[in-house]
Amino acid sequence: MTMNGHHVGSWQGKEEAMDSVGKFGHYLVSRRKVSENGLYKAQAYQESYPFLKIGEILVNMGELGFVELIDTLKDYRAQCKLGQLLVLEGAITQTQLERALATQAVTGQLLGKILVEMRACTLEQVMRCLVNKRSGNPEAKVG
Repeated sequence: MTMNGHHVGSWQGKEEAMDSVGKFGHYLVSRRKVSENGLYKAQAYQESYPFLKIGEILVNMGELGFVELIDTLKDYRAQCKLGQLLVLEGAITQTQLERALATQAVTGQLLGKILVEMRACTLEQVMRCLVNKRSGNPEAKVG
């Protein structure tokens, strides 16, 4: 498939989950990696092709370099909280996160422990997510 004269190929990355909660594109704009107009065009294109990732579209449009995308993904992951990352990775749902956060507000327990006790995810998923967050690895899969 081509877009604006560029071949749109598929590549592995984690921005698809990040964009599914609508934050990564805005993060790119806030970091001045892309313009608001560029993001708007990419989002409009994504409406017709929802299987394409916003970062992938921006790279293929020439709005963002691939290396710059990967570096920005690393920065984005580093600032995300554990619960957000688990949702982004598909390890838990937003509803499960909200329940766990409500429990945490009452008990003061660690979020990962609560999620494991709820059987929302495994201890291994929590640990991998924490390791990947520390390492800034945008390509790692939690589940």
